[in-house]
Amino acid sequence: MFTLANIALVIGVGIFVLHSKGIDIFAKSTAVGTIGFSFFLYFVFYIKGRQFFEYDSDGETLNFQNRNIIAFLGKDARDEFPKYKLVSYDIIDTFLFRKLYVKIKSKKGNLTVLKYDISYLTTEK
Repeated sequence: MFTLANIALVIGVGIFVLHSKGIDIFAKSTAVGTIGFSFFLYFVFYIKGRQFFEYDSDGETLNFQNRNIIAFLGKDARDEFPKYKLVSYDIIDTFLFRKLYVKIKSKKGNLTVLKYDISYLTTEK
């Protein structure tokens, strides 16, 4: 889907540039529609969240990593903490996205909530 957004953006910009040079292969509205479609796909990527989710539970620590394919859509989330600090976790599943909320206990006894995007994971994982 990300590749489709990039291809649509390149085609739309190409049609727009050709139209501005006087080469009218397609109508200008086709270029605008193609560029608009690619921005819609980028918006869907933004709403659904980070595409890569990795975790490692080997040993005494839990490692969570959440990354984007597109660098400008947000920063990566990386957290590592001992297993004994884990209090609970919740999975929120809505129509457009799915999120994992992990609650951990800090040194002072306060609860910290860590949020991860898991929209692209299957329900089995």
